[in-house]
Amino acid sequence: MVCGWRGAELKPEAQWVLDLGSGVGSVGLTALWRLPEAARLVMVEAQEASVRLARKSVEANGLEERVRIVHGDLREFRESGFDLVTGSPPYFRPGNAVASPNSQRAHCRLELRGGVDEYCEAAARCLKPGGVFVFVMAAADTRCEEAPRRAGLDVIERYDFAFKRGRAPHISTIACRLRRRDEVMLPPRRDVVMTLREADGRRSVEYRSWQVLMQQQQVSVAPPDCRRRSHEEIITLVRGFLTWVEYSHHHRIADR
Repeated sequence: MVCGWRGAELKPEAQWVLDLGSGVGSVGLTALWRLPEAARLVMVEAQEASVRLARKSVEANGLEERVRIVHGDLREFRESGFDLVTGSPPYFRPGNAVASPNSQRAHCRLELRGGVDEYCEAAARCLKPGGVFVFVMAAADTRCEEAPRRAGLDVIERYDFAFKRGRAPHISTIACRLRRRDEVMLPPRRDVVMTLREADGRRSVEYRSWQVLMQQQQVSVAPPDCRRRSHEEIITLVRGFLTWVEYSHHHRIADR
């Protein structure tokens, strides 16, 4: 869900949001929650079971007027004009990881209907000029920055997340935009944003530091302030965001 949060921070004025491979709706609904009430969300998901759960998530949050769910393959989706596109591609090619007998888990983990390249290609088709695509991917995968370029996107930001102190980052959020003709592209902004646990397994100070704030924001009826934040504020908020994720999983996102 850090993917949805980051997308909303980069495009706080977004009116039309697209979530590719939406699953039960966690990423797309996270983005929508942080955007103005006028924002609308389209979620594309191929698995019937996930579509049913996504509808329950939408109903549980009273968002039927703001969310449309498309039961289909993101590789065939052809609508365009989106201000913000989000996606959470599977991390592994078939053969590089064990396939779960559970279809939902297998498709989340393995590239059975395409991977990060297909997500980037779909985003490039669907974005409007000036729009932003944000996705989350395994940090060690070189395709994090290669796939967007192959699809005609420029990487503007990369944030890495380390799950344990002293270890390499585990996941990254990558923000991209459509390539602009004759523009000199600067290197993307990079930062290790959050460490979840200390070396001994205890939850880190930064994980806990904004717990109360994040929970208060989560239950707020009004959308939060969507003004652009400073780099330092972004880092601080991301460090506390996983606490909000844990809370929202139990209280807002339908999971059964």
